[in-house]
Amino acid sequence: MAELGPAPWMLIVENSAAFTSLRKTLRAWPDRSQAGWLAYGSGDQLVASIPTAAEAFEERAHPVTDILLYGDLDIDGLECGQQTSARAVEAGLPPVEPAGGLYQALLKMRPRTLAPTGPQRLKAAITWLPESLRTKAEALLSGGEVLRQEALPLPGLRRHLHHGQPLLPQVRDVQGGLP
Repeated sequence: MAELGPAPWMLIVENSAAFTSLRKTLRAWPDRSQAGWLAYGSGDQLVASIPTAAEAFEERAHPVTDILLYGDLDIDGLECGQQTSARAVEAGLPPVEPAGGLYQALLKMRPRTLAPTGPQRLKAAITWLPESLRTKAEALLSGGEVLRQEALPLPGLRRHLHHGQPLLPQVRDVQGGLP
């Protein structure tokens, strides 16, 4: 976990390359008061480790009101988001929400081919995403395609996060100022 600014929110990133790109982007954010915590989730390990975040917030007297997750857009990533959210609430933290603005940007990238996701498992997992992204994500996953975070590298992140607009809405919201 990195404390990049005083804002009361945390963004968890599943992939190390995406974490590094977002860390560079957020460390260079002109108004650092808009940045909060950035954490590397390391896939499924995130579910077990999310309660330790509460200790870090308490130790630094820097609590959060919002926790967002940006992971691969695949069945495992969606289920990890759901499980991490439930575990966070059990630990007294806010629920973990999808970083809708980042997922929206990711959905514009070129997907990779993978075995299609079964319809029942997909219907259960897709509910974690904002409603406005579900149809496109469901079509992608049921059609045998996935989007890995590395499909949106540092230059793409910088094109989608605009310095002249508040940071958190761009990360959280599906509209969020993204072109």
